[in-house]
Amino acid sequence: MDPEKPYKGKVMIKVLIIYDESNYPASLVCDLKREAIQVESVQDGGEGAS
Repeated sequence: MDPEKPYKGKVMIKVLIIYDESNYPASLVCDLKREAIQVESVQDGGEGAS
């Protein structure tokens, strides 16, 4: 188990969301946020289960 990998992934997702909010339409940002939440949930579940 490598604690740095999921942490770095979440940080990059959050930076992407902040960047996209200022440059893209709100509807697209909502889709990106939904995907980011799903990715974080998968990472958390995977790391917690192992």
